[in-house]
Amino acid sequence: MKAGHVIDTDADFIGLEQVAAGLSEGRLHRSGGVIRDSLSGRIVEMLQDNQTPPARIVEDLEQCLMPLSAGAAAIGCLLDRLERVQQREQTAACDDRDLGQEIGPVAAMMEGQSFGRLWGSVHACQLDQLENHRERMPGYLQLFLENFHRTRQVLDNLARSPEMLEFHPLLIQAGYRTLVISGLVAREIATWLGRPASALQIAGVLEQTSRGITRAITEHLEHATALFWREPVHLACHAEIVESDLRLHGHTEQLKLAWQSPRGLVVRRRLGIPESTDTRPADQPNRDTRAVDRT
Repeated sequence: MKAGHVIDTDADFIGLEQVAAGLSEGRLHRSGGVIRDSLSGRIVEMLQDNQTPPARIVEDLEQCLMPLSAGAAAIGCLLDRLERVQQREQTAACDDRDLGQEIGPVAAMMEGQSFGRLWGSVHACQLDQLENHRERMPGYLQLFLENFHRTRQVLDNLARSPEMLEFHPLLIQAGYRTLVISGLVAREIATWLGRPASALQIAGVLEQTSRGITRAITEHLEHATALFWREPVHLACHAEIVESDLRLHGHTEQLKLAWQSPRGLVVRRRLGIPESTDTRPADQPNRDTRAVDRT
């Protein structure tokens, strides 16, 4: 097993000062929202969104919408990031040549899942969560899972085409954001409801889907033809997707630490994860969530 894929069973968190020193010396490296020992692959720290991170990784942390950590604050953090990204992109000068081109049914599909509508659904879910309306959460869970799978089917086709990336990078970026936000909120609803088996399965499907899209986009850019002129918009789209993918992997590892390691109680308290009301083991999926992996 590669060191980068070791699941820590006895995490010993070292604090941000030692993280900064270890990153500078090359003893440690960041993998999304977790910090690993470069030799053993063990998780030695978890980054959180309310912390001031080491300067070495501040620039990387501005690349995407995804929170650094899973858990209780993830949905609120996501909404804050959405606000900042929207403001930044509204004021940024960018080449929007692809926005005026017609792309038929794909455009219609993406319009039907508009980002504003998704944003409103996430906000409504957060408000009901804050007011502890648990009875409404299963409805939100189904809503976001359906949105995830609809977007997944469209984006799988978009990501396979180098022409789509060349001429419509902003469409791919918007689709990817819709995909990962829908999956993240669904996962966090399951986490908040105390359903670790469901949350881990959703996390696994989300991470697997994101990894496939990331590989496809990376392959297109690394093997671009002479006619594919890589512009800043392509590189920005790729950077956001790569960073998001790393964070989603880090989220999965945080949740595994929370539910499958001896120090799980410490991790759950740190992430604000409530104690489970699901009596099934966290690594054993249940019949209610097997449909998550449908295509």
